[in-house]
Amino acid sequence: MINLHSHHFDPSAEVVVMQADSDSLVQLAERFPTAYFSIGIHPWNVGSDYEVCLQKLEVFLNKPDFKSRIIALGECGLDKLRNQENFSKQEACFSKQIMLAEKHGLPLLIHCVKAHQECSTLLLKEKVSVPIVFHGWNNRETILAPLLKNGWNVSFGSALLNKNSKAGQQIVTIPRDRIFLETDDSELPIEKIYSAAEHLMGISHSELQKIIARNFSKFCRL
Repeated sequence: MINLHSHHFDPSAEVVVMQADSDSLVQLAERFPTAYFSIGIHPWNVGSDYEVCLQKLEVFLNKPDFKSRIIALGECGLDKLRNQENFSKQEACFSKQIMLAEKHGLPLLIHCVKAHQECSTLLLKEKVSVPIVFHGWNNRETILAPLLKNGWNVSFGSALLNKNSKAGQQIVTIPRDRIFLETDDSELPIEKIYSAAEHLMGISHSELQKIIARNFSKFCRL
C-alpha cells in the first residue's frame, strides 16, 4: 500500500511519503530510513522571511544525499482560513515553489483551502508540466471538475470513513487514474483508508492496490 502524504511514519504502508520542511528533514530521514519525503513551505507558515525559507529549501533539493528520498514538493499552496493577513505572501511563495518544482522535476503536493480559483490561476500562469495532486480532498463537485479538466489529481484521506462526505461520494465517480490515498495528520494506518475506498468503489483490495501503484508510478520518479 502507498500512503501519498503523512505527517507520521506509517509502518502499515509499503511506501510512505512523509511531510517535512528544511528544519525537520534531516532528523526525519535519519529516524525513518525507509521513508520518502515531500518538502515544502506550508501556507500556514509563510511569513516575511519566506524567501530565506525558500533558499533553505533549495539547498536540500540540490543535496545528492537527499535527491533519491525527496520525491515531491509540498505541501504548498494557498489557504484563506489561516494566515489570511499574509495571503499575498502565500501567493508569492507558492509561485516560487511552483518554479522550484519545475526546475527540479518534482511533482507538486498542494494544500488549498477556499482558494482554488487563485491556486489554479497560478498553476496555469506558470504552465506547470509536473504532476499535481490536491491533497486531503473533500470538496464540492463544482470545485473538483475544473481541476480534473486541467489534468490534475486528488488524494483522499480520512473523509472516506464517512460514506456521505463529498469525498465518499466522489471517489465512486472520479476517473480512477486520478486517485491517490493518504492519512495526512491522522494517526490512522493507511490500510483503514484503503478499506474505506474499496468498500465505496466496490472493488477488491488487490485491484485498488494496482490502481494506486499505477498512479504513483506516473506521479514520481521512483
